[in-house]
Amino acid sequence: VSGVIVLLGTIATSRFQRVRESVLLKTLGARKRQIRDILLTEYTALGLLAGLIGVGLGAAASWLFVRFALQLDFQPPALALLAMWIGTAAMTATIGFSGSRDVFRKPPLMVIREMED
Repeated sequence: VSGVIVLLGTIATSRFQRVRESVLLKTLGARKRQIRDILLTEYTALGLLAGLIGVGLGAAASWLFVRFALQLDFQPPALALLAMWIGTAAMTATIGFSGSRDVFRKPPLMVIREMED
């Protein structure tokens, strides 16, 4: 739950930057599909990296606890870890892309005028 809150905060903070980047790309002739593909790729890569780090650190902490505190053998739940990793990537891409709707709604001139204020 705390990871989702941090993710939402990060996406909200970077939203203005994404809008500015899309304005630049639109001005240079990029189409909506190209911008959409860029955003999906970026958020998916971010989700895959975040999920891999989270799953890796969680598995390492679990191994340390089970092995040394409980003194038991540790068998990592590979399918569950894989599902969490893919789920994190999908959730990040979905939340990030849905939070970037302004990128497609605002015309470039409107954003440029807002940046001047």
